[in-house]
Amino acid sequence: MAIDWDVEVLGPVMAEFGEQITYMPQSGAAFTLIDAVFDQAYQSLVLLENGPPVTTESPVLGVRVAEFPSAAPPRKGDTVAIPSVAMVFKVKEVHLDGHGHAKLMLNELRAM
Repeated sequence: MAIDWDVEVLGPVMAEFGEQITYMPQSGAAFTLIDAVFDQAYQSLVLLENGPPVTTESPVLGVRVAEFPSAAPPRKGDTVAIPSVAMVFKVKEVHLDGHGHAKLMLNELRAM
């Protein structure tokens, strides 16, 4: 029996922990995402080939891909306004997980 990750997992988690944000693709109109989870200080580990591991920290936004219009999936270079921190961010990387979730790595752009 296959699991519908978007319905069974992502939807309920985003509904519980998400916030409403405004997503602005590079081309096309801005739109509201109802459920997005923002983390101001997401940490990731980078393993260098012949050196010590390095920890990086950056803001990240977790989103459900199903909330995006089919003509405007999340892309590098898009911007997002997050009211809870009164900031606008630029998407520097998009990481899809294959189950309907995307992790958007962000750079601070300006205050709202």
